[in-house]
Amino acid sequence: MTKHLTLLLFIGLAFWSCEEEIEEDTTPPTLSITSHASGQSVSEIITITATSEDDDGVSKVEFYLNTALVETDTTLPYEYTLNTTQYDNDQTLSIKVISYDNSDNTTETQFDLSVDNSTAVPQGVNITSVTYSLTVMTVDWEESSDGDFKDYKVLYSETEDGVRDTIATYTDQSMRFLILTEFDPTHENWFWVKVTDTVGLSSIGVGMTNEIESDPPTPSVLFHITYNDGFQINWSRNNGGDFQSYKLYESLSEDMSNDTLIYETDNRTDTTFIKTVQNFRYYQIVVEDVWGLQSTSNIEVGDYDIQLWGEPYSILNTTSLNLQSHGLTGSIPPEIGNLTNLTSLHLQENQLTGSIPPEIGNLTNLTSLHLQEN
Repeated sequence: MTKHLTLLLFIGLAFWSCEEEIEEDTTPPTLSITSHASGQSVSEIITITATSEDDDGVSKVEFYLNTALVETDTTLPYEYTLNTTQYDNDQTLSIKVISYDNSDNTTETQFDLSVDNSTAVPQGVNITSVTYSLTVMTVDWEESSDGDFKDYKVLYSETEDGVRDTIATYTDQSMRFLILTEFDPTHENWFWVKVTDTVGLSSIGVGMTNEIESDPPTPSVLFHITYNDGFQINWSRNNGGDFQSYKLYESLSEDMSNDTLIYETDNRTDTTFIKTVQNFRYYQIVVEDVWGLQSTSNIEVGDYDIQLWGEPYSILNTTSLNLQSHGLTGSIPPEIGNLTNLTSLHLQENQLTGSIPPEIGNLTNLTSLHLQEN
């Protein structure tokens, strides 16, 4: 009987122990910020670090930036990485951190950070020279000393105040020059270098342009034009290092207005041209360099004599021809049409026969024509 009573008592105690309630965890986790103090100035990329502990274990730590949840970390160390370059200098960032334990008890802390990237911007590098030869233009600049250098961007504009376009990017910090094979030194070519660091901060140094190429090539001298089965046109050789071509023009006008290109060569030793067409014209040589700059020579006229009824007549100087009653016979020679400076022609009272040659129509300056009594 005693044994049965003892057994029942033991079973009752065991049952009462199983029914006892487990005590609820209401203790929140501890939380502290170990990386920054409230009001601290920050720059570039920072890591906010929090320490949190709880007897029941920490389930997660949340980071808020200006009320927005930006990071949830469940493992030590509890961290949030923030790129401050996205914000203006002197802007205040509100940071809130909440720690949760496994019983959903929470602890939070809040503090402010002030953005100041004014001293974090990489130091600008300046252009040191812009030079050119006949084939290349070279741009040189200083080397960046920035510790978190990312790249150089070479900027270009035709004017100092114009839009700056990126024409080259270099990630090698020791790179200090750019070579261009297509360029025009007859106008300004402005260059700058933009230095960017690994967090995206950048600066632009002092720019520079080239010395403008404005001197035309040395002009050639056009020599006196002679005639020998054609006009012998000769000029002096251009010895400039930037020589590109000779261009020979002709015109009916003494001032070379309405001129026409009749010959062009890029051979500097080619200084002769023979024109076989016997027309009265004025001539001029233009020398052009590789930059397109030009110089003009003196103007020479192509003159020669034509034979009319056994006598020579200059096409340049013959302005009036009076052969009245000279006993001329035969037809009027068509060569008379080359005397384009004629203003008066008197052939009356001769024994001329045949039709009037159409070349008479070339005498555009002719105001007086007499052919009667032939």
